[in-house]
Amino acid sequence: MKNIAALFVGLVIIYSIYYDLTVGTLSPSIVESAPPIEEQPASEPPYTLIKVKQGDTVLSIMEALSEQPLSVSIEQTVDDFIELNNGMKPDQIQVGQVYKFPLYD
Repeated sequence: MKNIAALFVGLVIIYSIYYDLTVGTLSPSIVESAPPIEEQPASEPPYTLIKVKQGDTVLSIMEALSEQPLSVSIEQTVDDFIELNNGMKPDQIQVGQVYKFPLYD
């Protein structure tokens, strides 16, 4: 009797797998009505272009631009600088080169 029950359960499982793979369990209207997800491009924060002079650092330039204490943390300033300059780290800036510096309110 246990063998017959096990055989019946096995056949039901095999049939349900076959049905799911051939016909599927989702209706086509549900699958087709899902709108495509479009990735929103990240907008760049406002910035200004500055040519680096001898003795300049990213923080000294940022403080000169803001004319008051920075409204964001140093870490955020560094992260924004790296993002605007395609991965260029603040300790890699070179004299005479132009870089994007983020502007804050």
